Order: sequence, then C-alpha cells, then structure tokens
Amino acid sequence: MMAMCWGAVSGGTGMEQRRELGTDVRIDKARSIQCASDLTCPFRGHTMLTMSKPLTRAEISTALASLTGWCHQKNALTKTFTFTTFPEALSFMVRVGFEAEALNHHPEWSNVYNRVVIALKTHDAGGKVTAKDVTLARRIQEISWVA
Repeated sequence: MMAMCWGAVSGGTGMEQRRELGTDVRIDKARSIQCASDLTCPFRGHTMLTMSKPLTRAEISTALASLTGWCHQKNALTKTFTFTTFPEALSFMVRVGFEAEALNHHPEWSNVYNRVVIALKTHDAGGKVTAKDVTLARRIQEISWVA
C-alpha cells in the first residue's frame, strides 16, 4: 500500500489548505500509518492518506454481479436512476450525499429533471475503481427505491 504524508497549512483566508510533503512512511501490523522519520515531517498531528488500490477486472465483475443495473465503463462504476419527478430525484441525491459523506467518498454525478447519473471511481487510485466505489455503490443500491 502506498501512502503520502499531508500536512495542514494555514492559508491567508483562515481556511485550511493541504500540500503534499512527500515524506516516507511506514505501515505497521495494525495498519496504522506513521511518518518514517519525525525529522522529515515538519507537522505534528498530520493526517496520513493511504493510496487506494485499483480493483482487477475480475474483482469488478464479481462486485457487479450483486449490483443490479450497474456497469463498468470509462474506468468507473456507473448507473442511471430514473425517478417520477425532479423532487424525487433530488431527494435521492441528498440521501446519497449523506452516505457519501459518511464514507468520505463522493460520487461524480449529474441530474437532469428526473434522471440521476452516477459514476464512481477513486481519484487517489488514478481514477480507477476501488473497494471504496463498490462500498458506496452497495449503499446507494440499498437506499434506492427505483430499479
């Protein structure tokens, strides 16, 4: 598993900005991630972000077997949901938004009237499908009330 150290830097607006420090890291048996050397990381209490591993075609095919209506195209899990009305489509998007936020994994999507098109891929895996995408697709499938 690859990982990068990111340190928080205060911006002039008071909003938090992040920049890559590129320090070496080690991952212990408990899967916790630490900087390899405190000397190379100028930040205390920094956040370590792990780089996600893309799934193989076989792993994606296996996942799709249980995800009705989803397909793998353009390096993403995709599905179009068609609702009766715009408010119904919008309420679905809001509900999915809460699931995505809880997983800290957000979809690429579009909405035109009663139709919502979702594409799931992981940016820190080079825009490929990872386990994060499958997990979010399953959550979306569970809350969807349309086929």
